[in-house]
Amino acid sequence: MPDASAANGSLESDRPINAADQDRLGFSKVADHLAGAFLQNDLAQGFVVGVEGSWGSGKSSLVNLALRLVDERKPRPTVVRFQPWLVGSRGDLLSELFAVLSTELAERGGIAGTSFRESARKFARAARGLGTVADLAESVGAPALPILRKLAHFAARKADELAKESLFELKLRLAEDLKNLETSVIIFIDDLDRLDPAEAVEVLRLVRAVADFPNVGYILAYDPDVLSHNIERALGVKDGRAYVEKIVQASFRVPMPMDYDLRNWLGNAAGNMLGLSSASEDSRNRFEHILFLWAPLVVKTPRDVVRALNALRLYALPVLDQTDPADMVFLQLARLKKPDLYQWIEEYAAKLSALSEGRAQWRGDGTEAGKALLSALPEPSDGRFEILAVLREVLPGLPLQHPDDQTRISAIFQDRGPIDFGAAIRDKRLASPNHFSYYFRLSELAGTLSDHALRSIIDLLHDDRARGVARLKELCAERRPQGSTMGILLLDRIGKLEEMPEDRVWPVLFGLSEVMDEAERDFGMADRAFRLDASEGSPFGLIRFLRSGSRQDALVDFVRESPSLVWVNGIIRSATFDHGFYGDRPKPADERLLTDDEFDAMRSAYLDRLDRTPAGTILDTPALASLLYGWSQAGAQEKVKAWVAAQIDADEGLVDLLQRLTGNVNSSRGSYLRIEPMVLTELFPSDHAVHDRLQLLSPRSDTLGERARTCQAWIAAASRC
Repeated sequence: MPDASAANGSLESDRPINAADQDRLGFSKVADHLAGAFLQNDLAQGFVVGVEGSWGSGKSSLVNLALRLVDERKPRPTVVRFQPWLVGSRGDLLSELFAVLSTELAERGGIAGTSFRESARKFARAARGLGTVADLAESVGAPALPILRKLAHFAARKADELAKESLFELKLRLAEDLKNLETSVIIFIDDLDRLDPAEAVEVLRLVRAVADFPNVGYILAYDPDVLSHNIERALGVKDGRAYVEKIVQASFRVPMPMDYDLRNWLGNAAGNMLGLSSASEDSRNRFEHILFLWAPLVVKTPRDVVRALNALRLYALPVLDQTDPADMVFLQLARLKKPDLYQWIEEYAAKLSALSEGRAQWRGDGTEAGKALLSALPEPSDGRFEILAVLREVLPGLPLQHPDDQTRISAIFQDRGPIDFGAAIRDKRLASPNHFSYYFRLSELAGTLSDHALRSIIDLLHDDRARGVARLKELCAERRPQGSTMGILLLDRIGKLEEMPEDRVWPVLFGLSEVMDEAERDFGMADRAFRLDASEGSPFGLIRFLRSGSRQDALVDFVRESPSLVWVNGIIRSATFDHGFYGDRPKPADERLLTDDEFDAMRSAYLDRLDRTPAGTILDTPALASLLYGWSQAGAQEKVKAWVAAQIDADEGLVDLLQRLTGNVNSSRGSYLRIEPMVLTELFPSDHAVHDRLQLLSPRSDTLGERARTCQAWIAAASRC
């Protein structure tokens, strides 16, 4: 179990723990029993114990805790930690082992330890001449003559030296020295499974060759599956596990941590790191819920917890004020344990951003996104349904059905419910089009508007309207890589705000009204990146934050004074439908932004304003057709027709008005202009009269005749659709 005691801002190392006060998973009691088991072995005969566990399961930590307890027992054995991966050559393994062992025994074993040190030096030198530990394992205990024959391949000087005392005699002397020691020895070899296959086999052969030394025991820590596989690769045997069992006399499996303990460790550490105590109650509840659902699926070992906490230090701390704790924990666990799913999430979050701004269509992306999700999910038997359930807690737009139904899940976007992007933005969720980039790139996406920038603009409009409007105009002209402008994005963001101080509402609305016609002129009402209506999700929806005073009087003043006639018209026109004044499908009263009294007062003020507006001003208004429809639907149908009749009294006026009433259409045939038949039938005194007059004008060879023919073409284009 790695040490997780580092400060929040520092990455945690993957080092095992060494003390009980670092134990987060209750391993101390297990270590106490394991220490007793070590000491119960007959060290006079030597022993080899294996501590088994998968990578990251905490086997090194468990042995460390057990050996610490062993070190406290009386009489106290000598603990030697041998690290074979630090030895440069396989032929040096034995020499290095005895060098480490000799150093420890010389300090604690007195005269016997000093004698052992000399014997061990001679034994290691002799054994080194044999090459690898494999040679040693085959030769120890053989008569001196075969050994000398084998050594004949080496230098004569070395052979003469070894002929004086056989390897077998050297081993007997070592055994006698060890028997006379006042202390027993436990040699701990960790991470045996991390050696390459040939090295792992050499270490096992080393243990086999010297395992019968008296007063010496071995503790080997390894992943049995990995070690067995490495043995099979190195030796070409069928059963590596059986090979290990010939060397290891007894094995202990590290107990799997409880899901509850791992989840609590991760939750407490991550919560403290991410400042969860100061988050909203809703955020804290979602954090706990995500941990409850997600952690058991992906957090299996202590190392998983430490890696997750380190990932949060790298990815979450730099953008702590721009992300949601629950979503960030979810995402980092996905990145560490489900990389294919993580990649899908990143692509999906980007699609959500595009969808929120109207830059993409649900139906067009649904099938491909669904297929990609299926390929990123495990098989149904391996937790597909559970993972999809967690995904739905974090990301909107996912299907409700069981994921075994591959036909339905592939239509992922088509099964979506309504997505509350406003709430996602408010809570800085992974699904927020303004925040998702912080989760993946540690910065805002190009062409986005940060929360800080949005608040600054709102404050500027309140403090200095002229400067605020100047900033709005800059944004209207600033192009985004994704298309449209920053001004359009601003309108969209304002419509999704979840809160605003009351004293900011009217400064913002009047400030926006000074640029709304400019935005409308450039992009047209067909662009739904912003809405000119009277809904809560529109910029005008800011009036929902007004709680004091006479709201109705302020609304009437806005209709009378707003510089944007386009915007006023859009508000009134949508309200006429919402309140059932025009059309036959009114909204329920609790879904309307305006009360009936507010609507009636605003409609009257709107009609009065248009009665007093010069014809030239009306003609120059962007989206003129929409303005005339709104005027007519607000209760002035005959007045609108009379106004139109006055404008088309002269042929020049007729052609001019028709050209101002064109609409742009984007289709598979490209972009083109047309004049809708409804424009002629509902706004003009007589559509037949319009056709007849154009027919008379079109044969002319002058500019007026050319313009008339163009108008005829636009009318014909609409009739063909």
